[in-house]
Amino acid sequence: MKFTNISFVLVAVLSISCKKVYEVNPNVEPKPAKLSVFNACTDCGAVSFYLGTKKFLDKDIDFMTELGYQDFPTNKMELSFSTKGSTTAIAKKEITLSEQGNYTAFVAGTKANPSIMVYNDDLSKPSPKFAHIRFANFMVENKGLNLYLQGQNTPLFSQTGFAGVQTFEAITPGSNYTFVVKDASNDSLLFQLEKVSIATGRIYTLVAKGSLKGTGNQKASLALVTNK
Repeated sequence: MKFTNISFVLVAVLSISCKKVYEVNPNVEPKPAKLSVFNACTDCGAVSFYLGTKKFLDKDIDFMTELGYQDFPTNKMELSFSTKGSTTAIAKKEITLSEQGNYTAFVAGTKANPSIMVYNDDLSKPSPKFAHIRFANFMVENKGLNLYLQGQNTPLFSQTGFAGVQTFEAITPGSNYTFVVKDASNDSLLFQLEKVSIATGRIYTLVAKGSLKGTGNQKASLALVTNK
């Protein structure tokens, strides 16, 4: 009986010890998310992003420019932006990001009607001999868009409405692609991007931006962004 009691005590002690070893420390900080911010606001010019009242990276972001993925807290935060030189927010959004998730926040629309949209980015490594690409529509006109590879009859991405961001798809790398954007309602040509190089293992976003009535850098066009 004494041997049995000692065994019982020993098992109990070991059990308690194991619980202590594997107990989650409530004071451990969660691992941050990664956030990229992208300025697709047609007539805003350069903009500044703020987390609460703090300027994000203390940098301004020109039109059709991004700040690459940066560590971002996972608790609820207010994300806002203002035009360069101003501290008055013209759009705000409360966001909560998942631990170790990857996201892009897009500023879109116009200065008179701006918005912030946050999308989860799947940055999974492409299969060997492939790249990944997606399509985002931030053209001011509220048109559905189809994106084609020149010479193909089936769109890579179809019926992409304003502020629509498609999921990443595999694409064969190449050095001389032409991507063509057409109006989804009648398949008429709107604009295209020529001589595009797509590298093996990389991840890209094609962004439709600007306005069909715009001029200069506000003119509707297509831009290629490298996510990774």
